[in-house]
Amino acid sequence: FLFVGSLAHRPNRLAADFLLAEVWPRLRSVLPTAELVLAGRGFDDYLASRSPVAGVSAPGFVPDLAPLFASSSLFLAPLPEGGGIKIKILEALARGIPVVTTPVGAEGILENKDGAAWISACDASFTDAVLKAAHDPAEAAARAARGRRLMEEKFGWASIARRLVAIYEGA
Repeated sequence: FLFVGSLAHRPNRLAADFLLAEVWPRLRSVLPTAELVLAGRGFDDYLASRSPVAGVSAPGFVPDLAPLFASSSLFLAPLPEGGGIKIKILEALARGIPVVTTPVGAEGILENKDGAAWISACDASFTDAVLKAAHDPAEAAARAARGRRLMEEKFGWASIARRLVAIYEGA
């Protein structure tokens, strides 16, 4: 599993705290070989300052996230707060990685009805969603494909060009 963000951004710290305190212990009890990578500036020091957490690593700043995304089966983003579009969600969806996030993480990108990700509150139901995703690889692959398609339709160059043309023609 993969989480990406800068620890300096409060929503990322809250998400990491939630992952380690609430999600990860239950996940590891069901999936004892699962691994979680917290990638991003400051997470190496963050993890080093805590008691060791089995199955969790934090490489800190990673100049090229492609290998981490390629080796991840799920992208987790339990963001409890924040504003604007979350680039990390766009990137995971665009790379075809199944995503489990919160309504805050999905804001401006997708909705539950899209079926392109699991969207769950930042509570015990988030862990339930991660376990559902982990136990159903076919559904995870289907959602990842829908997520990739959604990125192309809503955020691809052709979509952007159409919106810009409409703006210019309306001006």
